Amino acid sequence: MKAIQFNLCFDAYFAAPLIGVGFVRDKNNFVLEDGQTQLVIKRWHGKFSNACQCTNLSLLLRHKFLRNLEKEQVSGYPKLISDYPVKEKISVFRFSRFSWRYRPQNLGIREYDEVEYGRADDIKNILFPLVNKIKKDGLELSRYLKPEVLYRQIKKNGENAYCENIWLEDYEFYLSNCK
Repeated sequence: MKAIQFNLCFDAYFAAPLIGVGFVRDKNNFVLEDGQTQLVIKRWHGKFSNACQCTNLSLLLRHKFLRNLEKEQVSGYPKLISDYPVKEKISVFRFSRFSWRYRPQNLGIREYDEVEYGRADDIKNILFPLVNKIKKDGLELSRYLKPEVLYRQIKKNGENAYCENIWLEDYEFYLSNCK
């Protein structure tokens, strides 16, 4: 499948269903805001994506009051994956409020879905399961991860990374002053 065909299928089988449940499209990204929570589905391209005819997808979650790695407030939503505490590979992500834990993915390689549309015969069979995961598990995660819950998770399971320390400061300020 060529890139032009894939983009048409992507719009029909991925973008339209997400927009149908409240996501707003910003170029190749999809943002759902609920109070302080931002759930972002980021479509991005790696170094050799054009050559291998593939695109990457990540499920990201943050709270709006968190600063970026430069310790600046962000208007809208951050473009860098590093600015999100929660980074999930959509295809394997499964949410349960009893077993979900913050998993640091702050440095090095992160998990993500790679859609190799150049080799795909029926891209719908690849995109539909991802959309269904987002609509079920992603939306449940965004409702569950209130600021106090993600604060506790980072505090308990974090690795004392630079970004985590910024987030913990921001959560402590928010929880003590803005609630």
